[in-house]
Amino acid sequence: MSALEEKTTRSRRALALIFALIGHGVIGGCGSSAPEPAPEPTPALNTETPLSWEGVLGVRLRSVKTYNVGLGPDGPATGHQYLTLSESGDSFYWLKSDTPDTGTFRRNGDRLIIRLGSREFEGELDLEGGVLIWCGVEFELP
Repeated sequence: MSALEEKTTRSRRALALIFALIGHGVIGGCGSSAPEPAPEPTPALNTETPLSWEGVLGVRLRSVKTYNVGLGPDGPATGHQYLTLSESGDSFYWLKSDTPDTGTFRRNGDRLIIRLGSREFEGELDLEGGVLIWCGVEFELP
């Protein structure tokens, strides 16, 4: 391997590590601000199914907007984030990048207290707007 190829390989590995750290919330994360959405039109909200707690537990929710979700072969990739709240109503699986986040949450009325590792965030079920807001990201039923 030439010196240039070795340097290129190290640079790619460093970028992959940085994207992984961002995806895991070690760098950035939803504590300081919501992720920046990719410049793509926002799809219409799903108005056919009314949103309720019973309607979101155990269902895979999709973000309304698209976001940077990882690194593809041609550079940064964009796509929807996906969130599944357990049927028992206490844990979650959040696919927001190349690697998922898991944790717990609890409800307080329409408000959510989200626990991701040692950090806590807030969210809410907006029945009027028809979305679940999770760390600043709006989700709808797919």
